[in-house]
Amino acid sequence: MSELSAEDLKAKGNQCFKEKRFHKAISYYSQSLEQKLDHVVLSNRCQSYLSLKYYEAALTDASESIRLNPDFVKSYWRRALALTNLGIHSKARADLKHILEVEPENKAAQELSLKISITYDKPIVPIEIYDKNPYVRSKKPLTRIPVAEKESDFDSGVSTTTSEAGLTPLQNEQTTNDQIATASAVDEPLPPPAKTADQFSVAWTSIKDNPQKFLEYFLTIPISSFDELFAPGVEPEWIETILMAFENEYTGNEQILYSLEKLTTAPRFEVCTMFLSDKMKMDLKNTLRKFSSLEEYSSIILKIFEGFGVNID
Repeated sequence: MSELSAEDLKAKGNQCFKEKRFHKAISYYSQSLEQKLDHVVLSNRCQSYLSLKYYEAALTDASESIRLNPDFVKSYWRRALALTNLGIHSKARADLKHILEVEPENKAAQELSLKISITYDKPIVPIEIYDKNPYVRSKKPLTRIPVAEKESDFDSGVSTTTSEAGLTPLQNEQTTNDQIATASAVDEPLPPPAKTADQFSVAWTSIKDNPQKFLEYFLTIPISSFDELFAPGVEPEWIETILMAFENEYTGNEQILYSLEKLTTAPRFEVCTMFLSDKMKMDLKNTLRKFSSLEEYSSIILKIFEGFGVNID
């Protein structure tokens, strides 16, 4: 251990950083942290990692700094930079939003937030436009249909009649619409298995509010296509939605084991697990316990737990 104090080592790290000797700065910061865990030193080491483009290491330090001091805005900014460079824009946007809530005039955060919004949040979806064939156009002239308007009481302003369920007509109509929407969401067929990350993202957007359905969709994708499908990297929200499905009892078969194990090998997966809550990990653990009694699955379950960062009892 160094004879210098944690504060002295921090000062030496700062000096090396100013001289752009980033590796040496990291060394001094690391020695300082061995003596005393400090959110500022972690954030400074994070900035050194950013300067060297070691984005995953920077993300780890920034997250730990925020855990130690949730009010230290610099760490949110540095984590947002790391996340942006790792391609995890949704989480970067969340950090930038927090920064702007605390510092509304922060120009750097405003500019990066705008860049993410313009560049990444509005994917271009190709739309094919067809010119309607003249042979299928109706040749009949348009006819006017008379519409009779029902008389109403404009003086009262509010209808005094109620539905049989005790609701006003407007409330009854809204209830019916909500029921139809819910039924449609349940009955709507699954999207076809994605062949690209963009297709997978579109599918997630369409059914993300129903985690069980998204899990069902995820399991329709052949494991053999995972390498190509997730080559650009996975998103934290995809993984979170899959794990949210485990809040309820999983009644499927062992296919889930092979799909999850393969998912853990996807690019950026390890980074994404940093955002998983303890509850999500516990739900996953409880779900896979149903297979733990079968020795043939023990090794793959261990791989899944290790990949997701689940503690093994």
